[in-house]
Amino acid sequence: MTLKLITILLAFSGFSQAAKPLKIDVYLESLCPASKAFMQEQLKPNYDEIKNDVLLKFIPFGKSQSTTNSSGTFFDCQHGRYECETNMFQACSLNLIGDDQERQTQFMICTMETQPERFPCAEKAGLKIDDVKKCTEGEEGIKLQLENEKLTKPIINQSGHVPSIVFNGIWTEEDDDAAQENFLKIVQDKLKEDFVIKEWLLYRIYKFMGIIKMFKFLYF
Repeated sequence: MTLKLITILLAFSGFSQAAKPLKIDVYLESLCPASKAFMQEQLKPNYDEIKNDVLLKFIPFGKSQSTTNSSGTFFDCQHGRYECETNMFQACSLNLIGDDQERQTQFMICTMETQPERFPCAEKAGLKIDDVKKCTEGEEGIKLQLENEKLTKPIINQSGHVPSIVFNGIWTEEDDDAAQENFLKIVQDKLKEDFVIKEWLLYRIYKFMGIIKMFKFLYF
C-alpha cells in the first residue's frame, strides 16, 4: 500500500512540476474579418509569451457547408469561393507542416493578414508548393476539409459565430468572449487555475500519507 502511495505521490509531484500544456482550439474562416482580427490582434502579439505553455490547433472551416453528389464533393463558404480555396489551402498546409506548433502558428498568422498571399506563406513555412497543390487539387484536401467540418459543426452550433475559441476541448461563451477580448489574460488565468488544482491534489496526497504514517505508528 505504502509503495503504491509513494508511486502516486511521485507521479503527481512530477506532474505538478511539468504541467501539461493548455489546449486551445481555434475555429476560424480564412477570409472572416473577425477571424483575422483575432489572429492579428490577440494571438500574434501574445504568442511568444504563451507558446511554451499552450498546445494550439487551428481548424479552418467556419460556417462553410459541404455537398456531396454524383459529381463529387463541393464546399460553399460564407465569404465566397476564394475562402473555400483558402480554407483548403490552410488545411493542406497545416497537415503538411505536421506537429510543429511554431511553424503552424506563423503560417496561420501569415495567411490571416489583411491581404492574404497564400503561396509565399507556405514557402516561408518551408513547404513545397507542388506538395500543397497536390493536396488542394486532389482527394486529400477534400478529406481534410470534411474532417474539419465534422470538428467544427458541434462548436459553431453552440457558439453561432466565427472565430470560436475552445479551451481543453470544452466551449463556453464566457471563455470564448474573454479570449477574443483579452486572449493573454484568459490564457494566464487558465494556466494559473490548472496549476492551483494540481498543487491542491498534491497537498491532499501528502496529507493522506501523513495519516497513513500516523496510523502505522499507533497500531503496528
